[in-house]
Parts: sequence; C-alpha cells; structure tokens
Amino acid sequence: MGMTRSAVVVGAGIGGLTAALVLARAGFKVDIYEQAHKLEPVGAGLQLAPNCMHILEGLGLVPALRKVAVESESVLIRAGRTAQTLGGMKQGQAAIDRWGAPFLVIHRGDLQTALLEAVYQEPRISLSLGRRLEDIRAKPDHVQAVFSKYGDEIEVETALLIAADGIWSRARAHVGLTAPANFSGCVAWRTVIPADAAPEAARIRRTNLWLNADGHVVHYPIRDGRDINVVAVLEDSWRERGWSEAGDVAWINRRFRDWHPEIRELIGCADTWLRWSLFDRAPDWKWTRGPVALLGDAAHPMVPFLAQGAAQAIEDAGVLGQCLAETDDFPKALKLYEEHRLRRAARVQRLSHRQMKIYHASGPVALARDLAMRVMGESGMARSMDWLYSHRL
Repeated sequence: MGMTRSAVVVGAGIGGLTAALVLARAGFKVDIYEQAHKLEPVGAGLQLAPNCMHILEGLGLVPALRKVAVESESVLIRAGRTAQTLGGMKQGQAAIDRWGAPFLVIHRGDLQTALLEAVYQEPRISLSLGRRLEDIRAKPDHVQAVFSKYGDEIEVETALLIAADGIWSRARAHVGLTAPANFSGCVAWRTVIPADAAPEAARIRRTNLWLNADGHVVHYPIRDGRDINVVAVLEDSWRERGWSEAGDVAWINRRFRDWHPEIRELIGCADTWLRWSLFDRAPDWKWTRGPVALLGDAAHPMVPFLAQGAAQAIEDAGVLGQCLAETDDFPKALKLYEEHRLRRAARVQRLSHRQMKIYHASGPVALARDLAMRVMGESGMARSMDWLYSHRL
C-alpha cells in the first residue's frame, strides 16, 4: 500500500510536534492532524528541565529556543504570607554541571512556534488543521483513521498512528482505556506581565515559588526577560474543560489580600487573567494497541506540581523515535516504547499529585515541610531531583 514507514500523528501540541520530528528523523513520512483551525500561542509558561533538553538539542532546536527562553539561574521557595525563605537550589551552570543540560523557562506558545518552524522545514512532514479525530479502525496490515472537518469526513490509511491529542483524547477508547479524568480540586490562573510593568524583584532570572495553605504562585521571566510569566494555582470547585476561560481580575486580587505585599504587588500588575481547571488520571497499565500508541497527556496527564508535563511528553517522543528507528515491526516497537515509559511516567504522575498536597499544606504538616526544606538545603534539594533531571534515554 506504499505505507511501509508512514505515520499519522493526532495533535499538534508539544508532544505531537516533537513526535513528528523524531519520526521524520527515523525515516517516516508523517502526517499531523490537528482539530484546531488555527494554531495560536496559548497556554502558560513552562519549564524545560535538563531531562528533556538533550532531546530538543538532538533535534537542533536549542539555538532557536534560547532566543525566546530564559535560562533560570536558581529556584527560590518562600512562604506566601511572610516571604520567609523556605528553600531553593541553584540552576544555571550548576544544572549543566550536575544534570548535563541547562534549565530553561519559556512560554508554551514560543516552544510550540519553534517546533512548528522545524516541522515546516521538514519535507517528510505535512500538517492539516481543522481535522478532528472521529474513529480509529484496525485493519489486518494498517490503521484507518477517520477525521472530520465541518461535517466532511476523510479516511486516512497509515502504518502507524500516534495519538497526542491531550487529556480528553478520543484515541484512548481504541487502546482500551475508559477511565475518566479526575478533577484535582485546583484551578490555575495565568497571566503575562510586561517586565517594565512588573516589580524589579520579579525580573530576576530565577524561578520563584510561593507556598500557602490554599494555593501557590510560580513566576519567572520569559521571552528573553521581556515578560514575566505568572501562574497562581488555587484550591477551588470550578471544574470546566478548556485553557482560556477569562478570569475576574478583582476576584483574584481579593484572593491574595492576605499574602505578602511583594506577591500582592505582582498579582496587582496584571490587567487580564485566564484560568483552567486542573485534571489528571491515575497511571494507566497500557498505552498501545497494535500499531497505535498514546503519547503525552493522552497517555499520562499530570498536575503541574513538578513542572514536568511538557518534559515528559518530549521524553515520550524521544523514546518513541529510538524504538522505531531500525524496525518495521511497529506493534513490537510500540510495546517496547510502552515498557520503557510506563513506570517512569507513572512515578512522575504520582509524585506530581502528592506534591500538590505538600505545596498546599497547613498547620503541623506545613511546619514539617518547611523544616524538611531547611534541613535539606540547596544540595539536598538538588540530590532529591537527580532521579528526574539526570534521566537520559
């Protein structure tokens, strides 16, 4: 059928675009299908930890990323009400020395744009927008995927299908996974503030984490320091799908009225906020069925308390490329991909969920957390992250 090394990737997010690039490097003709009619730079800032940077480096993306990212020099953790320093660790050159790669912070849209530019330069990849996955049909020697656009359906035949279509993945049912996503009890609010309108302390090239009993705030410079990314994660009952629900500026300012003046000032600099409910799932026991595999949030959605959502999707893509590089037995290669990734991704999922309770602890639990961070110090905190950041494929 002329499809010996053909692949369909469902979804043009971070995981899908990275997967398309590594598959093209492995000799595949790749067709990406994305349900959005236009790719816009949506989302919040994200952290590109050393464990995913070597994959992006192998794709030749680091020079482009450095033009729009910031290399974080450190992490500083403080109490939300008092601004008392609880802990932290060095990054910058220390991250390169310890984990073999830099630690970048970047807006999700800027990362997606860099990946898209690489995709457009790769002749073996095509991208179709406005195509929603409707069905996957297993055939004796290939896969048939059905996509719709304005009610019009097309059938696409391919040797391999990678579903990177997010937490609400329609491909999960084909793989045999039916568990619903779980609301975490937290809602994330995001904004981007021009650096010249933000407090001077917020412009320092570091990742700042403020902890309180009912929420936490993360902020750091992005876009080569021109903007400040701010994400506030608050405990709340609002549980809607979507990335870009408008948030009430007055409401969020009232929510922070009891926090330290430094963080209140930063929150008050924002003219607009967007919010999204945080969902995840317990780890699944399989991601593949024949020549079909899940990747990224479709396989292992996680709350952002370890800042590893994008990094784990990029790791998925890297392992996928390795497993498929020198074989035409795609079901066997996908099983190998599943075996390599299931346990590690599950660990990150579980610890991300547990970290939510640690971040938002109160009373004696919070006191114990604060004491533990002080005892650990910078070197202890770095050691505690070795399993995550030093990982190589």
